[in-house]
Amino acid sequence: MADLYIDNDVLWLKLTAAEKAESLRSDISVPTSQIDTIEVDGNIHKSADLIGIKVGTRFPGIIAVASITSPSQRVFAVVHHNTPRGLKIKLKSHNFDELLVGLENPEEVKTELEAGISGASAT
Repeated sequence: MADLYIDNDVLWLKLTAAEKAESLRSDISVPTSQIDTIEVDGNIHKSADLIGIKVGTRFPGIIAVASITSPSQRVFAVVHHNTPRGLKIKLKSHNFDELLVGLENPEEVKTELEAGISGASAT
C-alpha cells in the first residue's frame, strides 16, 4: 500500500513496486506550498471513477492505480479493494490537480500530514 508523508517541505506519495508497475509511474513528490486542501473521502473508489484517459490499472470499485486525465482535471489515484476510504488531496499548481489515496486510517494520516505542513511553515 502506498505511503504518504512529509519530509523537508515535500509531500511524498511512495508507491510499492507493484503500484509502480501498475501505474507506470515512480513516486510522486509535491512541495507542501502546492497543497490546497486535504479531505477525508468516505468513498474513495467513487471519487476515482472519473471519465477520461487512464494510464495504469483500473477496475471500477476494485482498484485504481492510475493517472486519469479528463477534460477538466488530471488525477492520480492509488486505491485498492481493501481501502474504500482515503484522502483527497487537492493541489494548487502541479502535474496533477488531485491525488486520491486509499488508506485504512485516513483521519490519522490527515492529522499527521497537516501537522507536517504546519511544522514546515513554522520554520
